[in-house]
Amino acid sequence: MGWTVRNLTDTFHFPTGVFAPAAYDFPDDRTRHVIYLGGSGVSDNTGMLHELYCGSDDVWHEKDLMDESGAPHSSSPPKAYLFVLEGTQHVLYLGTTADGHLRELYQDDGWHANDLTADSGAQAAQKAAQGFEYSAGRAQVVVFQGIDRHVHVLTRKSKDDGDPTWVHKDLTWDHGGPLCARAPGGYAFSAGGTMHVDYLGDDGRIYEYTGTSNLTWGEPVDIGAGLDGPDGFADDAYRGYGFTADGTRHVDVVDTSGDVWEYSFDGTWSVENLTAPRGAERVLAGTSVSAYAFEATAAVPVATQHVVYAGGDHRIHELWKDPTGWHENPLTNADDPGAESTPSAFADHATSTQHVFYTSQANQIVELRWTDRPSLSEVVRPRHRLD
Repeated sequence: MGWTVRNLTDTFHFPTGVFAPAAYDFPDDRTRHVIYLGGSGVSDNTGMLHELYCGSDDVWHEKDLMDESGAPHSSSPPKAYLFVLEGTQHVLYLGTTADGHLRELYQDDGWHANDLTADSGAQAAQKAAQGFEYSAGRAQVVVFQGIDRHVHVLTRKSKDDGDPTWVHKDLTWDHGGPLCARAPGGYAFSAGGTMHVDYLGDDGRIYEYTGTSNLTWGEPVDIGAGLDGPDGFADDAYRGYGFTADGTRHVDVVDTSGDVWEYSFDGTWSVENLTAPRGAERVLAGTSVSAYAFEATAAVPVATQHVVYAGGDHRIHELWKDPTGWHENPLTNADDPGAESTPSAFADHATSTQHVFYTSQANQIVELRWTDRPSLSEVVRPRHRLD
């Protein structure tokens, strides 16, 4: 019971990887998936994207996505998400031709390749985009920083809702706001029926655009206005999440000293330093955080919030909040593979489990899992501690 660790690369003899992996749960067929860029050393990548996947048998398998799809090689860590309305899986990355084209791999009876920049007529991208499903709008949404440093959005409606072509919008041009200093992030808020894009402006402030189910957007809001927040920001991709248990929204960031801060919205914005007051380890330089909600289930009836990251000690750390407040918990020990990347994490509500994936200093893909039931196949780590 509690957190366990398994080195997927060593256990199943998979290719090694570099940079941060992307992970997600596919509830329709009860499978878990990890997408990563092959390579070794600090940044020596092969350009090949690999998929690891497993079902309820907990046996992992590997697939070379470039080989199956015929897609161009990748120069960036992948981002991935599900489009549940169509039962499809999607991977976003930048190609190696230096043309700034956003590439998409999508799984629909096999993996296929797509050039989103060419399809949508969008601006070329500075970095790989982030994508998510917006169920209230019955659409896929992809957000990215253009080479013009504007915030750009691509949307695609479900094929059951009319014309399923990609539509491009330049949010900076259409709705104002400072230029985008780093890659933006986006998320859907199911409790409010809205979607949100957050980004760091050239003025050092974090702004948020809000979209509605008809796929229209409002003017950007400075979410830190009037708040005593961080003096500067170190990370990219300010992706938030919604917490259905209390109807709040959250955006987690890293400051220039490596502390984790969370902006929270419950009708008004507030901000809190999550690491410094608890004496928690600071974030490993060059990496960011992964944050998610673990909503209540029959097996785990208390909803919780979670922020996981690689610390400067190369261990994975968790900040988690229950009704008593925030707590800190190291998820790996000194004898576990040392973390070298931003982790990717999610809660599987169907099985009442949590999953964290990271790339180690030895280029291994490692899975951490939390369950309230015993597991005989893995080394058991302690439950959350409250001190």
